[in-house]
Amino acid sequence: FLAWACDSYDHYHDGKCAANEVTIAGYNNPGNATGMFFVSTEMYGIE
Repeated sequence: FLAWACDSYDHYHDGKCAANEVTIAGYNNPGNATGMFFVSTEMYGIE
């Protein structure tokens, strides 16, 4: 899954973080990202 850096979930949900830093979330995370990141699993059918 891809995760975007964002100050809040509301901003993430509203699409205000689309140009922010992106990292891989989950098992394959490289472990070098700092801060808050948000991910959506809706497109994968995971709710």
